[in-house]
Amino acid sequence: MASEIKNLARQVTELADNTQGIISDIISKIDSGSDMALSAGAAFYELTENIEKVIEFIDNISKTSYEQAHVIEQSSDTVKLADQILTQDMALPSDSARSPVSRVLTQRKSVPPFDRLRGLTCSRPGRAGRNGLTYLKSVALGLILRAFSSCFFPGACG
Repeated sequence: MASEIKNLARQVTELADNTQGIISDIISKIDSGSDMALSAGAAFYELTENIEKVIEFIDNISKTSYEQAHVIEQSSDTVKLADQILTQDMALPSDSARSPVSRVLTQRKSVPPFDRLRGLTCSRPGRAGRNGLTYLKSVALGLILRAFSSCFFPGACG
């Protein structure tokens, strides 16, 4: 019977050692699982932070896109307005230019041809010694400049 007790004691000791090994293995796996859970928690926390940053970036991109769209719309409106003004201005000089140009041409017809005036002396003070052709050319140029400046710069010639 003593040998049976020794056998049972040995089996109990083996089972106890085996159980302790299993428990140690379980504790080791629990520790490892706990470390994994902490690591996963940290990874999820980092992921959450990165998602918040992405959302912030998307929000900033959205705001910037809206602002750019608004600026583009304003620029488009400005270009349209400038085009309208340019179109109106292009129409105005052609309408306005007809009258001064036709006045200059009418005045030109009433003045004798320059060839007939060669050799004439200007009688205006301060113009002595200039021939009539030079004087008439300067007067004609002055009339043309006055006509065109009144077309493009109303009120400039008084």
